Amino acid sequence: MLSLLLLAPPLGVVTGYIVTAIFIAHLSWQWAFYAQALTAAVPVSLALILIKGRYFDIESAIERREAISAENDEDCERVSQTGGTSEGA
Repeated sequence: MLSLLLLAPPLGVVTGYIVTAIFIAHLSWQWAFYAQALTAAVPVSLALILIKGRYFDIESAIERREAISAENDEDCERVSQTGGTSEGA
């Protein structure tokens, strides 16, 4: 069973090249991109529909980044005040 799982990525690459070659041979090269966009649209649409309420909370990410930046600024200021030596030693 594991061998089938390990065989999937190379087979996907080979299949992709073959399908693209067929598209280019019988249609124009643009159809390869159209097929890829249509193929990708299905899982993206399903994900948007089925995964409701699970999104990246940009506001909390910005707050975390600002808090980390403030901590770093405080650390830099403390090091410059002590001349780079630790205060506890």
